[in-house]
Amino acid sequence: MKNADDGDTWRVVHGRPSLRHNRVVSIPEFRFVETSDGVRIAYQRFGAGPSTIVVGEVFNHLAVRWEFPLYRRAFEYMGEHLDVVMFDQRGCGMSDRAEDAMSVQDRVKDIYAILDAEGLETVNVIGQGDGAIVSVAFAAAEPDRVDRLVISNGRVDASMDQRAWELAPHPSGITRDEANAPGLGSWNWGTDVADFMRFTTPSLADDPAVAQWWLKFQRVTLSRDEMMKQAAAVVGLDLDGAASNVAAPTLVTHTAGNRAYHIGHGMAWAEQISGASLIEIPGDDHIIEFASYWRDVYDHHIGFVTDKALESPMRRKYAAVLFTDIVGSTSASLAWGDEGWTSKLDAHDRTTEMVISELTGEIIKSTGDGVLATFDTPSAAIDAAVALRSNLDSFGVRIRAGVHAGEIEVRDTDISGSVVNLAARTMEAASAGEIYVTSSVRDQLLGSRFEFEDAGRHKLKGFASGRRLSRVAR
Repeated sequence: MKNADDGDTWRVVHGRPSLRHNRVVSIPEFRFVETSDGVRIAYQRFGAGPSTIVVGEVFNHLAVRWEFPLYRRAFEYMGEHLDVVMFDQRGCGMSDRAEDAMSVQDRVKDIYAILDAEGLETVNVIGQGDGAIVSVAFAAAEPDRVDRLVISNGRVDASMDQRAWELAPHPSGITRDEANAPGLGSWNWGTDVADFMRFTTPSLADDPAVAQWWLKFQRVTLSRDEMMKQAAAVVGLDLDGAASNVAAPTLVTHTAGNRAYHIGHGMAWAEQISGASLIEIPGDDHIIEFASYWRDVYDHHIGFVTDKALESPMRRKYAAVLFTDIVGSTSASLAWGDEGWTSKLDAHDRTTEMVISELTGEIIKSTGDGVLATFDTPSAAIDAAVALRSNLDSFGVRIRAGVHAGEIEVRDTDISGSVVNLAARTMEAASAGEIYVTSSVRDQLLGSRFEFEDAGRHKLKGFASGRRLSRVAR
């Protein structure tokens, strides 16, 4: 392992991205190999378990991806179970540009060179996004070298594209011609990532910290001209029916609401490859590592490759759950501008971490413009909400908050269950500057130092009957 170069780096606070640059991320060593046609390819090998090569998207830069906590946690998890090989495809990241050698046959040479350099005779192959086309091409050409094949949110090649659209429409209603236009958001590449995020990471499309990182990623990975060339090349990649020659056991996973490559792509792969299994993943994120359900998808892939089911132990415990949210964040970000908004978010992050830490709470994750945290008692959760409201008000950031308490389900670093959902809905009922609690929290704090005001009965999304909520009095 070696340290990344000094510069902009990221850190994780209990699973959420933070914009502060206060530690250097350690990443696996980068290696380089020259292909048979003279193209130098950058790759990594790390972890332990069945040897598996991951063929990622054509827009890739491994060094930058490792800097971002959402990618890093997924890569490290995969390395706990697999001997992982990842690389930048020719034409992107740290690999050579190869404008005249971008066909499927050319791209497969990258895999041959890496496997030969590492002395790997047989491997499992995971193809992600448009990397699925190259993965299938290799599996079809080398049936004796591929043990198992996984296609994750994979784009079909030109010969199967029409069939994909016959099997399912696009969730956003766009046409086949519109979907095949060069590059999702590539016309704004490096300047505006809104469209790109809407198609690839919609669950975090409104998160300014993630947007800032994507801007950096785009600017470092490819120039706009290079991105357009890559996008045009991907649309033309053609297996000429070779998918039917794949002999390896194959698993296809695809998010049901995927807007980058809609579910018809996954259906077409499963239809074309004999014996392939398709798992439709509830959700709409194309880039799995950014989704809340990333672990479930990775467990499907790892379990298939290792032939062992992976189950994370889930336990229940009592906790007070606090949700906060910055009110009017969109209009505020426009008013303050990018630099001013980033400064406000930094101050928000610092204040939130300080207050929750002082009250012995735990930050679970970012919710976009707010936070999800847990505490041992409802009084500590309310104290945190009051302190955050006061401190954040002082520099022009207004929040609303919701608190509920009960038994939650804990899995790894995430929490779930009806208690969590009710806390979120309670927050959504509040207005700017208000802290709402459920009736059960109010009952638990009878005789305490807190004063509550009746906030009326509210119809909360996902709950059949109306709920009476209370407002924490100032």
